[in-house]
Amino acid sequence: MASGDASTVKNARSLTDEGGSDVENAIPRDEGRTTEEKGSTRLRDLGMLMHPVRGPLVVVGLINVFSALIALVPYVAVAWLVQRLLDGTLHRDAMIVAVASILISLVLRQLMYMGSLGYAHIVDAKLRRSVRQRILDHMGEVPLGNIVSRSSGELRHLVVDDAAAIHTIVAHVVAEGSSAISGIVASTVLLFVASWQLAVGYALMFLLVAAVSKLLAPRHDAHTREDYAHAQSELAADAVELTEGIAEIKGYGMTGGFMQRFHRSLDRFSDASYRGTVAVARPMSLLTTVVLPGILLGPMLLLCWCSFTMQWSSIFGIAVFLFVGLGVPQTFFGSLSLVQNVTLGMEAAGRIVAFLDEDALREPANASPFGASDARSDIIFDHVSFGYDRSHDVLHDVSLRVPAGSRTALVGPSGSGKTTVTRLLARFWEVQRGHIRIGSRDISTISSKDLLAQVGFVFQDMMLASVSIRENIRFACPEASDEAVVEAAKKAHIHQRIMSLAHGYDTIIGSPEAQLSGGERQRLCIARVFLQNAPILVMDEPTASLDAENEALLDESFTEFSRQRTTITVAHRLSTIVNSDLILVLCDGKVTQQGSHQELVSQVGEYRSLWQAQMVKEVR
Repeated sequence: MASGDASTVKNARSLTDEGGSDVENAIPRDEGRTTEEKGSTRLRDLGMLMHPVRGPLVVVGLINVFSALIALVPYVAVAWLVQRLLDGTLHRDAMIVAVASILISLVLRQLMYMGSLGYAHIVDAKLRRSVRQRILDHMGEVPLGNIVSRSSGELRHLVVDDAAAIHTIVAHVVAEGSSAISGIVASTVLLFVASWQLAVGYALMFLLVAAVSKLLAPRHDAHTREDYAHAQSELAADAVELTEGIAEIKGYGMTGGFMQRFHRSLDRFSDASYRGTVAVARPMSLLTTVVLPGILLGPMLLLCWCSFTMQWSSIFGIAVFLFVGLGVPQTFFGSLSLVQNVTLGMEAAGRIVAFLDEDALREPANASPFGASDARSDIIFDHVSFGYDRSHDVLHDVSLRVPAGSRTALVGPSGSGKTTVTRLLARFWEVQRGHIRIGSRDISTISSKDLLAQVGFVFQDMMLASVSIRENIRFACPEASDEAVVEAAKKAHIHQRIMSLAHGYDTIIGSPEAQLSGGERQRLCIARVFLQNAPILVMDEPTASLDAENEALLDESFTEFSRQRTTITVAHRLSTIVNSDLILVLCDGKVTQQGSHQELVSQVGEYRSLWQAQMVKEVR
């Protein structure tokens, strides 16, 4: 991501200033579709996701087909030995050939199976890494609104859990599924060749069991799976919210309420899990009981006795039927354990592909360069309208001009659209009507990389990564020298504090040695902006977390830094922006007043009301 964009994703959910509560989750693309249509779509999505590894998986499947065929050799060899023994024709050479065939086939089968399974796991690891990288890359490409419309738990579920759900399909289903299917087909053919009468009786027996199991199977299993997936995502979101906000929750004594909501999500997840388990357990319990070798052997011996009495089958055919027939159900029901994982994998693939299908922020084709000299121009909003929810605009036909090199402040009540204006300037969202220009260039004709390189951001609650302090400051300018990093830290009045740490600029954020206050973390983030040295500076209450002494020092630094730059400050404390060249007052998504502090306080309007209210509050 470009500078500014990376730090914005984490903070965007707190932007209640511009009506973030209006951001609604995207409508699932499965809405209104039949179960068959959903299944077809998810199968297609899974195929698209696995397309890069289709070749290696075909190799894995072919190896396991051959290994399944080789696995039948010991059964045939033993049946042959039984027939020769009962015929009285068994001799030493025949015994050696049979035993050698059994040993070679067992070793070869195991080597092929384990080798292909190991290779499938390597392919799976590469695919999951690739999928996760694609998801993270796409997060940096789509408009910010596509990200903040999802909860932290949903994003985590997408990157971690959904990407992990395809593991079983790639690493096990292809290898074990192809082995099971080819083994069942080959075993069935062998049974019919050895004795078609026994094979028919065997098939009828299982058709009867399958019909009874079908009556016990749930009629709405697809809905059960969807309920489970939804409950799992909801539980993840509530868990993330609870852990991330535990300080505020405990501080305000709200532990009980949040824990109740978490427990409700946990109960819904447990209920969905129970219903899903019961739905599968009823038919499976009957089937697995019937095919237990000890139970299955009884009806099979009865079939063998009938066949032998009526001279339908040879000794070899009966031996093959007993040896192979006992193994087929175990192979079949062993493979059924993969079906649930396939279903979950298809649903996860559907969510991943749906996210990857979301339109990226449109980048202009053959965009001409946009440098610092271009950015030193007036910023113009020309009849701009925008809403997070298209049915409700946050900004209504806003037209404004920020003169180049000026210090401009945006003020107004909460929810008036102040922060939205700054986010639209950086194209974190696309305007729905109107245009935004820097000089003569519409920002939609500027590449995101060039635009964000010329706009520096200071948010109230900026992100610090778990890397060294030096690398955190370098986020804005990765190629900056150590001397430039130190100089930026000095301007942000954080250098002395950094040097007091055991490892100085090499101290890792989040380590026991890096116990920084909120104000100190804010100053580290401000040092990034000083290092970026962008010609346009956007600040959202940059000194909100600082004490009076450090606020005064930073105000001094910002005043010096703002010279020859266009500075836009979102302010709630009007005392911090009285020296601004231009103050724009927003109310209900419209610019209602503009001018200097002296001009606005002399007029009847929103600004004077806000100023008087704050002055009364400070006196008290």
